[in-house]
Amino acid sequence: MKRLFVLVSFLLIGFSTIAQELNTAKLDSLFSLISLKDKAMGSFSIFQDGEEIYKHSIGFEDISKNEPASHLTRYRIGSVSKTFTAVLFLKLVEEGKVGLETTLDNFYPEIPNAQNITMEFLLDHHSGLFNYTSQDSYIKLMESPRSKEEMLQLFIKNGTIFSPGSRFQYSNTNYALLTFIIEDLEKQNFATVLKERITKPLGLKNTYFGGKIISANNEAFSYKKRRAWMLETETDMSNALGAGGLVSTPTEINTFFTALFNNKVLKAETLEQMIALKDRYGLGISRIRLEDKEGFGHSGGIDGFSAIGYYFPEEKLAYSFVLNGLDMNSSELIKGPLSIYFHKDYSLPVFEMEYRTDLSDLQSYEGTYASPMLPIKLDVFIEDGSLLVQGTNQPAFILYAVDKDKFKNDLLKLKIEFKPSESKLILSQGGGIFELTKEKEVIATE
Repeated sequence: MKRLFVLVSFLLIGFSTIAQELNTAKLDSLFSLISLKDKAMGSFSIFQDGEEIYKHSIGFEDISKNEPASHLTRYRIGSVSKTFTAVLFLKLVEEGKVGLETTLDNFYPEIPNAQNITMEFLLDHHSGLFNYTSQDSYIKLMESPRSKEEMLQLFIKNGTIFSPGSRFQYSNTNYALLTFIIEDLEKQNFATVLKERITKPLGLKNTYFGGKIISANNEAFSYKKRRAWMLETETDMSNALGAGGLVSTPTEINTFFTALFNNKVLKAETLEQMIALKDRYGLGISRIRLEDKEGFGHSGGIDGFSAIGYYFPEEKLAYSFVLNGLDMNSSELIKGPLSIYFHKDYSLPVFEMEYRTDLSDLQSYEGTYASPMLPIKLDVFIEDGSLLVQGTNQPAFILYAVDKDKFKNDLLKLKIEFKPSESKLILSQGGGIFELTKEKEVIATE
């Protein structure tokens, strides 16, 4: 089917003086370029002094229906949910229903090391609990519903990987447990607590705990890139919980963060505790810096969705986006719009033309590659005419040819050079360079 690229742009009038100086033309050019090159789909929003001064959407919320994305499209927001969950919990702390020093054994004594894991350690990822979404089997099970008891048994089985409080390590298990604790304290399900304590008071009509995606409700599906966008898997939200289970829009994410930093959700002293970073992470919140500018918020991803929400207190600026398709380095979508907003030097990204490769060349790259320096193997294979790479128990990603035997994936910040005559590949990622050797095929004999 021939792809139709739709660009939907919304600009507000009657801005403040600062807003009037916003280079909307350059922002439009950036998003038009990304849409034209088919590098992302989703929605963007900028708030200044509590008012939305720019919003923009590209791509589709439902490709099968040619339904374009808009500022009303509702997206899964992944780990941006954690800030909402942290705020819910801290409201209970303010009311004296629980304390940051309360230990986990008061709720779930069967969890390993529960007597030494404080609520603060759950909030700031110092619990030592294994991250259940890193489990090898998770990717195979995430589409199936799981009960609270099944989740707890999983956490018990996975155990801990370091002593509580000794160091930071991000773990979705922490926020899944906080979800259960909030429900226990309030004697209501998480969705109801979220509605009564955050979304209803703030007038957020498009923010809620998610379920099965319903396109008729303006809920977006997510997509992965092959030669065209393909429908991505759909996690059952019983697996995501308060760690990543919310649905929202960039406009409402900005509304939430603006209210939070103007003490309309938590007390000022609680917010100060929240943003006091330890090992670069606070209580459900992290920091972002763009040269001399400092913001607080969170990023997230689930299935094919990617999201961020950040607030810059000095400038009273909020910037959020949620994407349901991404085929580029997401940092460009943070750095670019913020650089334009702050009038910093910024050049629009250049997307290289893909190098043409023959099918016979692609076939010579296929195989399973391994290295004693890496804990996973890489499967390289052809699907619908595209070359894909897939790590053990990880999703598959498309590789784009940039020269003979040379490929890249900007989303993963990854480069691969194949050496077919040597049955090897050179992987460059994250500053590391690794040589992997193709495993010999085992031919079955009778």
